[in-house]
Amino acid sequence: NLDGVQQYSQATPYLLKAVETNGSEPTFTDELSFNEAFLTSQLYEQSTGSAQEKLSQVQPYLNLTIKSSDSTVNASPNNVVFWKTRTKVFYQLAGIDSQYIVQALTAISKAVELAPTDPKIRYNYGLILGRVGQTKEAIKAFEDTVVLKADYADAHYALGLYYAQNGQKDKAREQMEFIVKRIGEDERAKKWLEENK
Repeated sequence: NLDGVQQYSQATPYLLKAVETNGSEPTFTDELSFNEAFLTSQLYEQSTGSAQEKLSQVQPYLNLTIKSSDSTVNASPNNVVFWKTRTKVFYQLAGIDSQYIVQALTAISKAVELAPTDPKIRYNYGLILGRVGQTKEAIKAFEDTVVLKADYADAHYALGLYYAQNGQKDKAREQMEFIVKRIGEDERAKKWLEENK
């Protein structure tokens, strides 16, 4: 419940106790792994010194976070929920060290494999592909997403932005117009259309 209201530091002692009591339950390590990632990110932001010094200060916590996530997916390798959490964990850690975005991409790829018709997973897959510079693959992921869920405004918007970035302004405009005309009021899409007349 504390996690549900983003009280991660207050929730962590309870999760640690749950893992201590029954460490073989992957639901507990799954929940703990994201808490650890979030708190490690906070600690990194509050640390002082160069980026390398800050990274050294939080390295033990990074190791614990990764260990919790590894334990979870190793215990239940075909549970899509755990791969979604692992994606969030490594995406969070990528704010500390960009090398972790590769593990986030690996995790979301596994989630896509396990749940190929889940539009939210496919959308997040596109976002991460875009973040690692795989623009064409990101576009394909967003195209697949809007096929899975035609009224997914965020996916249409992301697809439009990526089309524009890829020099396909007409396709970008189609996406933004689709949002405004078919899905509903969307200030982002309206603003894009105004700025790209």
